[in-house]
Amino acid sequence: MYNNLNMIKKYIVKLLTGLIIFTISGVAFGLNDDIGDTRSTASLLPLDIQSYNQDMAGIVSSKVDGNNDQDFFKFTSSKKGRLFVYTTGDIDTYGQLLNSSGNVVVQDDDMSRSQRRQIGRFHNISNLNRANFYIAGATLNANSTYYINVKGKSSNVAGDYRMHAYYVYDEDDHPNNRLMATLLSLPSTGNPGNISYKMDQDVFKIEVPEAGILTLSSAGSFDTFGTLHGSDIYTFDNNSGSGNNFSISKSVNAGTYHLTVRHVNTTSWNTETGSYTVNVNFEEGEVGDYYYTSLDVGSPNINMLGKINEAYDDDFYKIWWNGGKLTIYTTGETDTMATLYSGNITQLAFNDDWGSSRNSYIQKDLSAGYYYIKIEGWNSTTGPFLLHICGNSSGTC
Repeated sequence: MYNNLNMIKKYIVKLLTGLIIFTISGVAFGLNDDIGDTRSTASLLPLDIQSYNQDMAGIVSSKVDGNNDQDFFKFTSSKKGRLFVYTTGDIDTYGQLLNSSGNVVVQDDDMSRSQRRQIGRFHNISNLNRANFYIAGATLNANSTYYINVKGKSSNVAGDYRMHAYYVYDEDDHPNNRLMATLLSLPSTGNPGNISYKMDQDVFKIEVPEAGILTLSSAGSFDTFGTLHGSDIYTFDNNSGSGNNFSISKSVNAGTYHLTVRHVNTTSWNTETGSYTVNVNFEEGEVGDYYYTSLDVGSPNINMLGKINEAYDDDFYKIWWNGGKLTIYTTGETDTMATLYSGNITQLAFNDDWGSSRNSYIQKDLSAGYYYIKIEGWNSTTGPFLLHICGNSSGTC
């Protein structure tokens, strides 16, 4: 019933800075055969678009015209580098890397235990199937065509898989993807980086041990753009630091975070290269005590952990509000008080106890602009709280 059915398969190419969606039409045979079965019919894998990372979906069918199904992907490397490719999913996959003549360069069957831990953490998969293959760090030549062949380990394997491929140029001082990011010490200063070719980007990893304020900034004459990624945060900056350097300061929870650094201009004709350094600082659970040392949290929606570290400690937050009804409140066991200020530090609202709780709550109609929020403990109260800021008129975020 599946023969000669037209189908449309969407491939999602997941870039570090966004998503590009490719839609490919074809004819399905057997069990939805979505990818070419030979090198001559291989699906183009845009792997080497100036070092971007690709995630592509595929399907392995049980048999096609009496032969075991296999999926061929084709790409050309513009520079010498290393290829990392693997699958995730429940089926038992087998992977091969072939050169332009069809000769096997390297092949793999099952992931090792350490590889499963690494990839499982990266994709947030608690129990990654060991039957997925992983070709790790195969060296490829410049201006050469290669093929990736994905198939089931045995003839009765059928089902979905997702293939992940990363290509790292040898001239890179830092990897261009989060899987292989360079670990930065916390705190540290003067970590060197270099944007060495068109559209290059450097990715760093920061392990945060507990809740607090993470501050990342660049230094130097190169015009940098920084992006901070985490499970609970995504933010970016261009020139909040000195000169044309980025500076990002955010309240974070314990966990793994990634910093991506690139030139500010990402247009295809931009060829700017240059060096920079990265500074990393971390303050355990501390936010500025005054409006001029406030933590800029951007614009709602926000749910972040805070802490009154000592008696009479004040925590100031700065936000940009587009206008309308703004809702601010805390949750938790700590007895808090909240004060809302305008951009020129005029008090607009204050609240101590919210209903029957000891948390604070403010909701107010405001025009567009910058505002400051102060959270403090009642009397000499100390302890953690969760701060919620949003534009939800229903009353809670």
